Amino acid sequence: MKSFISLLALALFSVCAHAAKPVTQAEAQAFFKRMGELNMSFDEKYADLYADDAVVTGRKHGSEETTTVTGAQWAQLMLFNLPKAKKRDDRSSFSKARYTPQGERMKINAERQVLRKCNTDPDYYVVLGRQPDGRILIVEESFALSVPNLCQ
Repeated sequence: MKSFISLLALALFSVCAHAAKPVTQAEAQAFFKRMGELNMSFDEKYADLYADDAVVTGRKHGSEETTTVTGAQWAQLMLFNLPKAKKRDDRSSFSKARYTPQGERMKINAERQVLRKCNTDPDYYVVLGRQPDGRILIVEESFALSVPNLCQ
């Protein structure tokens, strides 16, 4: 019995220690690069980058109005709309990434270029967190919705 309790304590400590490991800047940079690649290639694996309980907020351009969904809901919407987005070549690229540790998480602020509309969202951000199983996933994201089309 004593060895079982010791084994259980070791297992719980291992899980807690793994989940408590902060996301490093190097990990965040690799994740953000992969995120951009999946976005640009319309890869369904993009939806797997979100924690189910992530908070995903779309900010209506030029307004204080927002729409918030969970990561699970956003992943479903993304997969449903992926064929339409691919047909319209509706992609975003990211630049000027800045990495800021937030406790065990890492916040990435960046400029998001909405390529189809020749427009930039300067207030884009994503927050990455390590899950209990060790995976790094998006736990929060904020981006502009319905940006004006500035293409000539």
